[in-house]
Amino acid sequence: MTGTVLRLRADAYYVPVPNGVWIRTTDGSFTLNGKTVATWVEKLAPLLDRGVVPDELLGALKPEQAAFVDQLLKALEQRKVLRPEPVDEGSDDPALARLFPQQAEFLRHFTPRPAEGFIRARRYPLALAGPAERVGTLATTLMETGFGDIMLLDTAPGKELREFAEDFGRNGAPVRLAGAGGDLEGRTVIGVFAPGEEEDAWRLLDRAEALGSGAWAALVRGQAMLLKGQVPRSGRACIRCAWRRLAHQAVELPQSDGLGHVPVSVAATVLAQEVFQYVAGGDDAVLGEGVVVDLTRLSIWRTDVDPDPACPGHAVHAGPADPSIAPAARRQTRFPESVFGARCFGPLFSCTPGQLPQFPLTALRLRINPPGRSEPTGSADGPVIVAESVADARAEAALTAVEATLSPGAQAVVGVGQDSAEARARALLRWADTALADTAPDEAGAERRPGTVRSERARALAELAGREVDISTERHPSGLWRARVDGTVTRTGFGPDQAEERALMAALALGQLGQGEDVTAVTAWTGTVPAERRTEEVASALRLAWREAALPPLVAADLTGFVLAPGHVE
Repeated sequence: MTGTVLRLRADAYYVPVPNGVWIRTTDGSFTLNGKTVATWVEKLAPLLDRGVVPDELLGALKPEQAAFVDQLLKALEQRKVLRPEPVDEGSDDPALARLFPQQAEFLRHFTPRPAEGFIRARRYPLALAGPAERVGTLATTLMETGFGDIMLLDTAPGKELREFAEDFGRNGAPVRLAGAGGDLEGRTVIGVFAPGEEEDAWRLLDRAEALGSGAWAALVRGQAMLLKGQVPRSGRACIRCAWRRLAHQAVELPQSDGLGHVPVSVAATVLAQEVFQYVAGGDDAVLGEGVVVDLTRLSIWRTDVDPDPACPGHAVHAGPADPSIAPAARRQTRFPESVFGARCFGPLFSCTPGQLPQFPLTALRLRINPPGRSEPTGSADGPVIVAESVADARAEAALTAVEATLSPGAQAVVGVGQDSAEARARALLRWADTALADTAPDEAGAERRPGTVRSERARALAELAGREVDISTERHPSGLWRARVDGTVTRTGFGPDQAEERALMAALALGQLGQGEDVTAVTAWTGTVPAERRTEEVASALRLAWREAALPPLVAADLTGFVLAPGHVE
């Protein structure tokens, strides 16, 4: 059978809301309105998860149902919640899919021919280095991931490991398991190394490189474990590059004693999935990334690693020997992922929906790593970030997390942004939201905005309230605008649209989250960032002065910060 199926994205989930359904993916969130749309999404989700041929589905429905479902499918496909994928007879191996369901699901979503990916993994020759207690766990995890050709470099397979391999053989997935003494050439080497075993790791990597073989390794320093792969002449950073540039050196946590079962198990799981993604998924971009595990709380982050010009492992990242082969494309982490990627040791610890209501706004609970922490725990409480989409909420969470780790001093505020203009604008509105909220309006001379004039976004936010809202907007003598919703929620902006949008979002958050003491809502930035000259003029009118803020080392390369306080303008 050939054709196309529509399949639901693996990262999509939905929540029924009044008069519709709220749908979220890692790209963002949106709401589909309609009395029966939530019911239809619930009915279709299991089918779409497996993949459906649209014509076959619509042909099985009544004409009036088919018309509605056709529109629904097109809307979901337009929003990239559904993806068209080719269907070929035998594109999936039922036996392998039954034995390795997670890998089958991964391949179905990320490769057009899952069966071919499985075949590559089954035939891919691996060599595991290290003592029996580590390679046993590693070999077991690799077999469970789908690999079928494994050799142990330093020990013979134990009885339990041999029996485990035999079980896979009886279930239709035979494993070739060999002990020490085999030929290493042509095999990818994998090793997990305890603290203080770096020299052992370098010798193994040098040996693999001399044979032209790839290698994956886990090494430990302090309370962090680095996991990364390398392939000779790949154009990607090698394991030494990542080790030399380990970001966790900025955090002074005590050294691990040895390497117990749990860290080895975590390392085995991560390494197995990384190698599977590289081999079966055909994704060599993983070679340009390093994975770091915080061993004290087993949280994981990944970051891009560029080749280090001073690194001795030059042959690994020198690039293809054949000049006709294009160099590897670098995968550069962009904001806000650069902040989320450092969440083990950077300012941001976690940012999740938790049990928070998700309508009418997206709401994410932010937890922050305390500055200068000596223990591996994030703050138990943190603000709730509210925005119109997941993408906006995540961007705001990243900046808010960095701002929360800074101590600007009494009567001062801090703003962080991707450039100085954004940082200054955020600081100024943060100061104005508090300082100007309770000042009496200038009844005589204040410029006011007619109540019927609204931006498109402000009108949409007002509609989400589900009732009439009273908005009063006026210009402050400093040049800022101030909007008050229902006489209770006040926010400022560089223009009337921004002030109203921020006030409406804050009012919606208040109704959505309540007014408990444990709920502090931070609304995402709306509108454009003004030119620095405009921000400086307003600050001068308010008799405020700037000074640059020192940011945490893991985010200082991507962000900038400014402190704003009463005083003479510099």
